[in-house]
Amino acid sequence: MTRLLPLLAAAACASPREDAEDWTGWYDSAEDATVEEAIAWTDQPYAFPADPADGIGAFAASTFPVTRSDGTPDTYTLGLGEGESFPDGAPCEVQRKSSLPAEIEGVVTLHPAWYTKVVGCNVFPHAAGDVESEEKYYSSYFLQDGTGGVFVLYDTRAAPFDVGDRVTIRVRAVKTAFSWDMVYAHDLVSVERLGDAVYYELPPTTPYADSVDDDYAELYDICPYSTIPTVLGMPHVNRVFRAEGTVVQERDDFGTFIIADDAGNQFPVSIALDLGRRPAFEPVVGDRLRITAPVIRGFDFTTFCAIFPFAITRVSQVELLEPASTGATE
Repeated sequence: MTRLLPLLAAAACASPREDAEDWTGWYDSAEDATVEEAIAWTDQPYAFPADPADGIGAFAASTFPVTRSDGTPDTYTLGLGEGESFPDGAPCEVQRKSSLPAEIEGVVTLHPAWYTKVVGCNVFPHAAGDVESEEKYYSSYFLQDGTGGVFVLYDTRAAPFDVGDRVTIRVRAVKTAFSWDMVYAHDLVSVERLGDAVYYELPPTTPYADSVDDDYAELYDICPYSTIPTVLGMPHVNRVFRAEGTVVQERDDFGTFIIADDAGNQFPVSIALDLGRRPAFEPVVGDRLRITAPVIRGFDFTTFCAIFPFAITRVSQVELLEPASTGATE
């Protein structure tokens, strides 16, 4: 330590640093730039799996729905394979699934940045009957193959894959929340960046007016019908559709706006949290748009009736065909 003292003393006596250089000329002035976040789309169905019995559709048919032991729907119950369980003393049921664990492969059809809040089981209740907990997932996504699609709960701020990647996961737990079947817990097995284009379908042309949640409506006193004229319903959830229409209702506090096609069918469009914070991303009434996105099962938070929005996490899922202000086609 004593050998360093002369050096420190010399440094202390050095002349003061010159004034900082003027940096204002280092950079050009900023300009707005368009972020495309391009996604390749196709109207050709996926050509895998070779055997439909190995597909997501067969997995879903053998695994869902998740119910209580008496067969009634329940958002707290988990579907688990052997060896998986809630902690001892948890007040919620487990439905054993012989199909779990299972590996499924699909194309990622939504960038994993979708915020979802689901009702889960409070495994350490503070009081008798206190079984409900809110679970938040900020990075959920969809997988789809030639037989169907599935929604996957996920929570990470650094996604290990993107739209169009071929992903294999090992499903360990599943649940059904208000008729929406989903993967609750999984392990990531592999990611292949094959550049797959995302397959989309066109919506039906006839209105979808069937009840979607009879059991849940009875249990939880919710409205089982969509409150807007729509052609989409539970059979279309987890699949990618494309619709064109004019904005008839601007974005609400929950990030949802509505377009209507030329036949008057309305399509709610829900914007992901991060994307919705971009100031330039604000469709206005009169804009004509093309939307391509997976369909989710949602709620009208005014009436708590079912709605089936398009889920948007990328700019390129929303194409401006004709702006309201000028009428000029871009």
